[in-house]
Amino acid sequence: MDRISPTARTGNDALDLLLRNMDDLCRQSGIALQCVAYADCLKYFDGMKLYFLFANAIDNAMESVSRIRDPEKKLIDISIRSFGDTASIRIWNYYTGPITFSSGLPVTSKEEESHGFGMKSMQRIVDEFDGVMNAHTEGEIFNLDIMLPVPEASLREES
Repeated sequence: MDRISPTARTGNDALDLLLRNMDDLCRQSGIALQCVAYADCLKYFDGMKLYFLFANAIDNAMESVSRIRDPEKKLIDISIRSFGDTASIRIWNYYTGPITFSSGLPVTSKEEESHGFGMKSMQRIVDEFDGVMNAHTEGEIFNLDIMLPVPEASLREES
């Protein structure tokens, strides 16, 4: 499978480092991680919060994709764009098996008490950024869409 390595520059050093590290982990697991950043709009956000947001999202996607048998579908795709004063993040991957949603978030099928907090902590981070997160499926593809308003102070810096 051809790979597009996540060499995209998000503008956020912590996130860029995470993407490089996750690419290595994915490669070791036979998973292609594609990332394209069309803007450096994430440079205005807290690096550690973004790190945990993306780490949880990619971990979830890796776990889901690892169950896929078709090597062509062992794929995680990340797109980061800027729309005016909003950072748009889309992460999608193939999945297999049923997914149940509650309050807009997938419900874990694992019975361990400590499991299932990834999506909730992601939602908390998105809420702290005054953003919106939406998870949904289309056929055999799981989509995670995140919209984050770029902080006003950063918009004044660019003027």
